[in-house]
Parts: sequence; C-alpha cells; structure tokens
Amino acid sequence: MSLCVLEAIHWITLCLYLIVTIKAILLLPHVKHCPHKQDMGWIVYAYLFCLLCMTSVFMWLQVYWIVENYDQVVETEHAYLWAIYDVTNAFVQFFYLLGLEVW
Repeated sequence: MSLCVLEAIHWITLCLYLIVTIKAILLLPHVKHCPHKQDMGWIVYAYLFCLLCMTSVFMWLQVYWIVENYDQVVETEHAYLWAIYDVTNAFVQFFYLLGLEVW
C-alpha cells in the first residue's frame, strides 16, 4: 500500500515539475519587458536557464526512479521524506516563478 502511495506522489511531483518547466518557458519572452532589464536581465535569464536545466534533469531522474521502482531499495520513511521534499521544492520553484512574473 505505501509503495502505491509513493508512486502516486512521484507522478504528482513529475506533473508539478512539468508545470514549472512550462511556466519557465512561457516567462522567457517576457524578460525583455522587465522594468529592470538593464540591471537584472541577465540574472533573470540565468535563473530561468538554470531552472529549466534543473527541472529537466529532475523529471528524467523521476521517471527513471518510478520505472526502476527504487522505492523498494530505500527505507519507506526516507522515501516519504524525499517525496515530501520533492513536492515542496516544486511548489517553491513555482512560487518563485509567480513572484518573478509579478515583478
């Protein structure tokens, strides 16, 4: 039962990271309209580029984790803690993007 719940959490995390990736891609063209583009534009582009790299690698690793069923290799408690970390990290990145969009 717990492995089934963990797999569902992994798929939810994967979807959250996909949303973050799409949101980052959609924000790229809007950086040129940023009021502080001259001073901070390169930082925003660097952040978005790094975020796209991170989410792409994470999604690839997440699919690999699900397919190879690595939840059986680690202790259930650690698997849940990592799953909670992954979900909260996805939300943090999403809220960073929302803040960047508002700015």
